[in-house]
Amino acid sequence: MVQAERTQMHDPRPLVFLDTSVVVEYLNGKIAWLFEPAALASVRYAINPIVLQETLLGANTAEHPERLDAVRARAELLPVQFERAQGLLSRAHELRARGLHSNDVLVFSSAADCNYLVTRDMMIGKLGDGDKPVVLLPEEFHERMLAPALT
Repeated sequence: MVQAERTQMHDPRPLVFLDTSVVVEYLNGKIAWLFEPAALASVRYAINPIVLQETLLGANTAEHPERLDAVRARAELLPVQFERAQGLLSRAHELRARGLHSNDVLVFSSAADCNYLVTRDMMIGKLGDGDKPVVLLPEEFHERMLAPALT
């Protein structure tokens, strides 16, 4: 049983994996609703070490350290699932020519047990089998999951 499944048994809120693109947008103040109390009451967030590393290297974390602290405090850190990543390699090879980044395989390996994957990179969703996770843009996620809770 992976960590996401164990946590799900204790907390009925959907588990939402945040891709680097979404975390960086939050750090830049573009989707401030992401960690609002009403959102946190509705869903749980997760990232993995790849997302954390990409965020630390690619975002201006010094400008708003409190936002980075919010991500660290409120997003569960899931492990990279190396066996699952290996199983995704054949599909990844097909998608690589169309823009799939190698880190996307490692990100998806962690997100696969989550209910949702929120990302700007729709290519990463093509790694899945169509079941879990449901891949959404931030706006779609807000509309589907959070808009009713935030109104």
